[in-house]
Amino acid sequence: VLVVGAFFGRAGGLILVGLLLLPVLGVAAAADHYEGEDVLRVPTSAAALGEGYRLDAGEMVIDLTSVADLDELDGRTLTLEVDLGRVEVLVPEGLEVLADARVSGPGHIDLFGDESGGIDTALRRTSPDRDADAPRLLIDAEVGVGEIKMRTP
Repeated sequence: VLVVGAFFGRAGGLILVGLLLLPVLGVAAAADHYEGEDVLRVPTSAAALGEGYRLDAGEMVIDLTSVADLDELDGRTLTLEVDLGRVEVLVPEGLEVLADARVSGPGHIDLFGDESGGIDTALRRTSPDRDADAPRLLIDAEVGVGEIKMRTP
């Protein structure tokens, strides 16, 4: 485009656009070489589940389907944070989850089938089809850029 602009018009504006896009190209090239981390947590008891997990970049999967003492999760809060990547939570039958999810940059949220997407989006849902006396866990999930998904297996 710069060569064409040199022959058929002024190229000064194109040079400015190219200089402004240079940092974007650098970030894209660096991201291509950085794979990030993968975190998989499959606790078998409420005590084995931490209060929160944080990840700079990558995928975080929290599988709660193996927790034997779901009653011990009642009233607890689980905080999940990822700067760049994906969060997925598998919620077992017999546990009510109040999910509060936010994506501050571009991304997508899917909470038990209810979806929202875009830039700076948030969604709050309760897991469907739960008994009134089921233990209740609050999950506060935040992603900078990426996806948050919570579902039943």
